[in-house]
Amino acid sequence: LWGRKIWNDEKTVNAIADMTFSKISKVKAGALRFFLGVFDAKDDEERASALPTSVQLKDLYLRNANITHVKRRKKRMRAMERAKKQIERSEKEEEGLTMSAIAAIHLLYDPQTFAERLFTQLQRSTDPFQIRLLMMNVISRLIGTHRLIVLNFYPFIQKYLNSGQSSVTKILAYLAQASHALVPPQDLAPLVRSLADNFVSDRSSPEVMAVGLNAIREVCARCPLSMDADLLKDLANYKKSKHKSVMMAARSLVGTFREIDPSKLERKDRGKEASMNPTAAAEYGEEVLDDSDNDALQTLMQIDADEDAEEEDGEDDEEKKFGPELPPGDDEKKEEIEGGRNFRKPKVRFLGAKDFRKLKALREKNLEAKKRGTKRSREEIVEDLADSAGDSEEGAMDDSDMSDELDIEEGKEINEEKIIGFVPKKKLSKEERRAALKEFQMSTNRKWAMRNPTGTSNREKEKNKPFMLVKHSYKIKKKKTLSMGDQQKKTAKHIKGLKKLSKKRLRSMRK
Repeated sequence: LWGRKIWNDEKTVNAIADMTFSKISKVKAGALRFFLGVFDAKDDEERASALPTSVQLKDLYLRNANITHVKRRKKRMRAMERAKKQIERSEKEEEGLTMSAIAAIHLLYDPQTFAERLFTQLQRSTDPFQIRLLMMNVISRLIGTHRLIVLNFYPFIQKYLNSGQSSVTKILAYLAQASHALVPPQDLAPLVRSLADNFVSDRSSPEVMAVGLNAIREVCARCPLSMDADLLKDLANYKKSKHKSVMMAARSLVGTFREIDPSKLERKDRGKEASMNPTAAAEYGEEVLDDSDNDALQTLMQIDADEDAEEEDGEDDEEKKFGPELPPGDDEKKEEIEGGRNFRKPKVRFLGAKDFRKLKALREKNLEAKKRGTKRSREEIVEDLADSAGDSEEGAMDDSDMSDELDIEEGKEINEEKIIGFVPKKKLSKEERRAALKEFQMSTNRKWAMRNPTGTSNREKEKNKPFMLVKHSYKIKKKKTLSMGDQQKKTAKHIKGLKKLSKKRLRSMRK
């Protein structure tokens, strides 16, 4: 009923929230999955095992690469389009589940109290580990979405931060979800140090090091003050590692700090833009406004003020010519105008979803121009605002849709793949390559035996004889003395036989 948007009010959500404290494990697990957007355990398993959309589409195109060279290609094309629509539909359904989960989290009466009660239950819980993971996930989503302060959650999760822990990538994702700018840096700094000590060391495998670096990057992207400059210097040195996964993870960490706090990086790691304009991250509790947002807002308000001024000038000209239009019998208003007491009320302007989209488009254009080192004229800005207004009218979206987008950005789920990062293809040993080749040969022979259950005839075996054994036979010698007409007849007969053989093979394959 929640998925069909029938019971989607606050009472329903808070009634389900009370079910998370049930003594029955199945009821508790179902209520926790509701706040994660998973309404069934099977759906959770399918989502975990499903490939990304880009990989599914690539496999689909590779399977149909030779579609233009086969018969019935229109039928194959229709099947491919249906499969493509199914993949896109499943992606939209997953996005809808995420939106519904975030909407449910936002409808709670008191998120802080709910998170604290759930964490107290987690500390005392003797439930299976999978249910405790669900509790951690819900608590971290609550903390990240509402920017809650549950300081005891971070020391609790620190005991799970070791490479031998089961489902450690999920726990690292929950830690990143629970990090935000309002968490005191002194509470997150021990966790970052623990990740560096337990995962990022020379005695760890490359896969473990990459996981640790990616987890540190996700935490520091949300709370930059939790990273120490000396520790960042040591982690940045792994960008020269010979293992590709470690090298890519270290480079992504350096790239993240180039944007949020380049002052902690060494001069050689800052890059060109950060070296020219070195900026430090905001202090704890301080919120820095973006100058580009202020410039875009001032430009938008100035353009609107100019348009209003032009309209008022036109109205004043009409009033001078014809006088103000007043309904008959309004003598008090006429006296105020004649006495010079007619003052204009100041206009109040509220920004809507359309204005926010204009500001976003203008901010992106200004950022591109700043990267190129050019300055945009007022005429170009006005044209861009007009274009963005036209685009917004075509795809109109109300304020509720805008709030949904903002909610998704604030409480966005961190996928486990972001923590795992790049996984290189493992190089097989000599024994593994031999075993794979043997298995391939056995499967090929098995397929051939299924298509030819009676074996091969003597005529087919003759075709596989070496030519040196049959070059003195009567058939070969007779070919040299054939006339042109006999050769054409023999060729036509051979083609006819090949067609019959191909039809026979197709029938056996269909069986």
